[in-house]
Amino acid sequence: MGLLANYYEALAKNGRLDLLLLFGMYDERVYEVVDRHHLADAIVKMLPSPRAALFLARGMVYDCVSEVVIRDFIKICMLLSRYKTVEEGASLAELIGSCGIPEQYRMNMFNFSETYRHMILSKSYFPQRSVLRLLSYIFCDDVLSDAVAQLQYKSDILNHVNKVYVDTPDFVSWRFSVRVMSLAGGYNEDRSDVEYTEALTRVVTRTLPEFFVYFTATFAYAMFRHYPRRVRGITPRWLARHRALFSATYSAILGVYVNSYLEYRIHKHRMLYELRKSQEYRRRRGATKRGIEYHENKYFDNLEGVTRRVYAMQTRAYGITGGALLLSMLPLAPVKFPKWMGDVAWRHPFVPRLFPAVLGMHTASRCLVPFVFAPFVTLTIARFNGWGATLYDRYVECRMRMWYRKVEVAFDTSTDVADVDITKDSPKKLF
Repeated sequence: MGLLANYYEALAKNGRLDLLLLFGMYDERVYEVVDRHHLADAIVKMLPSPRAALFLARGMVYDCVSEVVIRDFIKICMLLSRYKTVEEGASLAELIGSCGIPEQYRMNMFNFSETYRHMILSKSYFPQRSVLRLLSYIFCDDVLSDAVAQLQYKSDILNHVNKVYVDTPDFVSWRFSVRVMSLAGGYNEDRSDVEYTEALTRVVTRTLPEFFVYFTATFAYAMFRHYPRRVRGITPRWLARHRALFSATYSAILGVYVNSYLEYRIHKHRMLYELRKSQEYRRRRGATKRGIEYHENKYFDNLEGVTRRVYAMQTRAYGITGGALLLSMLPLAPVKFPKWMGDVAWRHPFVPRLFPAVLGMHTASRCLVPFVFAPFVTLTIARFNGWGATLYDRYVECRMRMWYRKVEVAFDTSTDVADVDITKDSPKKLF
């Protein structure tokens, strides 16, 4: 454990941020190194790199990241308006949508209502997705109910949100547009409804495509490996098909568990940390104003506690996945069942279909779950190298290219608002 931590420190001192961000996709302790060496500004300058954008989006609950990102909020919006690849668009949209998570900046985020209107009116689905997710997190704050009502009266933003709800083919924009209109309309909804929408969109845009990709690739690979024995008549067609389906399902479940399911569990823990941190800071401010004694919770003074907890979750998931892969390669030997069990193949049909080697049947592999290791490892490595976009994001981009051959985003990039720093206590006025 200490070896990896020392390696991260060496990477931070040498300025090798690309490699540090790569490890940050697997290890939460990298955020602690970023906080200690004040590397958030350098990472923001790497934008529109998809890996940098997603690293910052994941760390928006940490003050060292959120303060720097929100300081350059308008510049990041401009980068999103000129994105070139699907990875850039999806990762920057994730980053902008996460800007509504830090509670202390939500009131100041209302200053960019005109920017939100431009992004919603754009012909691109990724800016629409980002601003609707951002507004959902802003509107769910009970303290800002009066500000939400003012925003409705001073702008026509909800009319544009309604148009997105009617026209968009993007499931994420559609669901978050419903959430924005419900929250702004005064319905009895709160942060839990936004979290439910977040979970639903993750299932549709990440979990289901991941399951499909792992299942399809492993099934095709297993059928290819069964082909030589199948065409010679050694392995029956039904046996090859059932073994391939078993291997594909096993690989897909492992892929979903170690990728999207783990990400969602970590996301829930980060959101809980941000909520508890905001409550702790409010108590501290209240105690300071009243001049009373308050025993501060030292857990929120640094990132060591939360990063160690998340790292433990990651290590446990990686260990379970590695053990499952090793278990799948366990070789099976023929077993002689006792007579009182009768005809095992007849009484228990799943045994010859899934584990033919136990009955001494010919098969292409005697492993417990054959042909899982190679496609699983290949897809996992390819996924982390092309980290920014999922299969659903590519589908959304294809739909946009089909309907809008020339994408024009309604952004006026020549504006002085890019110099506004809303993280300061007394922001400067622009004339």
